[in-house]
Amino acid sequence: MIDTGALRSKAIDLAIQGKLTEQLPTDGTAEDLYQQIQAEKAQLIKDKKIKKEKPLPEITADEIPFDVPDNWKWVRLRDIGYLTSGNQYTEVEVGIPYIKVSDLNLLDNQVEIITYSRFVGVDNTGLIPTCSIIFPKRGGAIATNKKRIVKRCPIYVDSNIMSLTVINKAMLYYIRLWFDSIDLMKLQSGTSIPQINNKDLYPLLIPLPPLSEQKRIVAKIDEVLAEIKIIDELQSQYASNVDALKSKIIDAGIRGQLTEQLPEDGTAEELYQAIQTETAQLIKDKKIKKEKPLPEITADEIPFDVPDNWKWVRIGNIFQLHAGKNV
Repeated sequence: MIDTGALRSKAIDLAIQGKLTEQLPTDGTAEDLYQQIQAEKAQLIKDKKIKKEKPLPEITADEIPFDVPDNWKWVRLRDIGYLTSGNQYTEVEVGIPYIKVSDLNLLDNQVEIITYSRFVGVDNTGLIPTCSIIFPKRGGAIATNKKRIVKRCPIYVDSNIMSLTVINKAMLYYIRLWFDSIDLMKLQSGTSIPQINNKDLYPLLIPLPPLSEQKRIVAKIDEVLAEIKIIDELQSQYASNVDALKSKIIDAGIRGQLTEQLPEDGTAEELYQAIQTETAQLIKDKKIKKEKPLPEITADEIPFDVPDNWKWVRIGNIFQLHAGKNV
């Protein structure tokens, strides 16, 4: 069986190291983005929407876990976002949605698509804005690593949940991707009851790419994870029959369902014509015999659809078969 959990982790690791996407000169630098974020943060402090914190220590070379592209920048979590802890609220029939830690198992990846069942009257203290990531901060729920994005509207959360609000909203999905690479249980500082505090999270290092590359990284990892999901589904369906599972995975591969079709790949028609040119040369050089043409492929013969840049061919058009002899 394929360890798809390990595949996901490896894909995310490669993504946040800049190894799944191209770095383009037109992207600018992460330093430009960082300075923009600092200006936005200063305005939030001026408007008294967030508090001014004591500066964290400069990042040292010993702290950096891996190399990143030259136009990226290492930053601390507190440089790009701020944390808010939940509270216990009195529930009312209508008002601002209220999420408890027990709800996290029921929520989909984005909180915008759920039906809210709890509400709190307007309070503003501890209100979690949109473009935030909520996650468990206390107890055994930390180990579930459940992280959800707040998209539909601001919400309240209970005291077992914390939120990370990204200052530059366009960075939300990249930061969520980075956050998925973090094992929260390794950060907990509780004794009998595990707990995560601001001091555990704020110093964390983030490899920050320019915004344009962040978007490419998120798009690329979405494609990769969709392919891994197909393998997951096949393994679940054929868990009791390993041979059938291998067959289904191979089948998905030859149907073009496990890889992305890129414009720069060209077309199978171009490859086919190149093979015919090589075949003609081999015939001319008398290295192989000229065979009778095979019939055209009809629509009735085609067993399944393939991507538009692929081509159905007969095996005799791309291979020459040889029969053995008794000696």
